[in-house]
Amino acid sequence: MDYEGFAVVELGLSSSDFLKLTYQEYWLLLLGFLKETERKKIEIENKVWFHSDLKAHIANFSMYKKVGGGFWDADDFLKKKVEEKTEKLTMKEARQRLGSTFTMHSN
Repeated sequence: MDYEGFAVVELGLSSSDFLKLTYQEYWLLLLGFLKETERKKIEIENKVWFHSDLKAHIANFSMYKKVGGGFWDADDFLKKKVEEKTEKLTMKEARQRLGSTFTMHSN
């Protein structure tokens, strides 16, 4: 997607309105878009935590026993992100994975 396409689809501008913008005006619109996106992300995370906390209270109130004892809390109902293992490659291993089209050019 190009700049104009992004402005029309994501920012709700018409093509003619986009073409009237200066670089600085477009930059400010992008900053506003990023700020609003971050706000929505935080709002969703808060809702997820609220529902997880509510589930914990219901489980504790209903006397469902937690394996190993103790009380349920919100963390027990949050889906955990799987941490990806990152590994460092040597140049030889990188060349092998990328295939024979990969060559290093030195200046």
